[in-house]
Amino acid sequence: GLVGVAPGSPQVEAPGAFGQQCEYDSGSGMLTIKATAIIYASDLTSKDPDDFHSINNGLVTVSVMIDNTGILQPGGTVTINGTTDAGLTDPLMTGDITAIGMEDSSPNSDGSNRGDFRATPTGGSIVNGPDWPGANFDITASFRLSDSTFSVSPPGDAFAADWDCSTDNVQVGAEFFPPPVDTEQEVEIVVNPENSGNCLNINGELTVPVAILGSDAPGEELDVADIVRDSLIFQGLDEKICRERDVNDDGVPDLLCEFEDDLDKWMDPVDGEGMLDGQLFNGTLIFGSGGICLVSGSSAVNPALLVLLTLVALFRRRLRIR
Repeated sequence: GLVGVAPGSPQVEAPGAFGQQCEYDSGSGMLTIKATAIIYASDLTSKDPDDFHSINNGLVTVSVMIDNTGILQPGGTVTINGTTDAGLTDPLMTGDITAIGMEDSSPNSDGSNRGDFRATPTGGSIVNGPDWPGANFDITASFRLSDSTFSVSPPGDAFAADWDCSTDNVQVGAEFFPPPVDTEQEVEIVVNPENSGNCLNINGELTVPVAILGSDAPGEELDVADIVRDSLIFQGLDEKICRERDVNDDGVPDLLCEFEDDLDKWMDPVDGEGMLDGQLFNGTLIFGSGGICLVSGSSAVNPALLVLLTLVALFRRRLRIR
């Protein structure tokens, strides 16, 4: 199965092209993946062409030992070589692989299989440069192996024999993995701040706005820039987009987030309170509640499903980011 990572910015892209390949040698247990690195994106969400750069002499090399039972052995590495016109020098990125996953997704039209991995960064001009998000970010990657002969049929034999592929497509980026911290912090939130009654119509069509209020009060300080935005969950809904605004006009920046209105994930509030959970970059868990009312057209969740979703939300709050 897959590790389940989601590589973000900055990112190196190595789209499938002639000469790229992968090979697994069951005798030595060595898996080697090579792909030509072509594009460096400092910010994947940017529309500014200056945030995208071509890579000269780029090469992604993954080398790991996987025994015949499919267990990753110590010593695996990822290296990205090359230079860019943005002044990044060789090597661009290096890391020690800590987890790798493979999925037998055949039969696909191109005979491809998927995979991903996570690595602890050890160096490189990207990791040590201004675009790297900072501490507690791992190198993560997703890849697709075309014309792959990797197979999990019969079960248990995926690494019992040699396999290879003709081309591969690799995306390598940064993903946040917080340190193990047990601290929690309560935050103040306002549901639908532009509506005086904090009312929502949950119909699966728009978004659900929730503001997290920043604070400079002694003992209650909260800099909203410290919030991991994609860790946020409101009543089972995932964050779609956030932006800083002074919602309550107190001179302290707040974070206004739009959560995706998804009827399959939505949990009806208990006692008229909407619950938000998330995490700070230092690992601290944050939680908050705010008054909420539902107007005509909002969907109610089956009670049994509500119990299940509540348990899932509690689990995600304690173990938000792997």
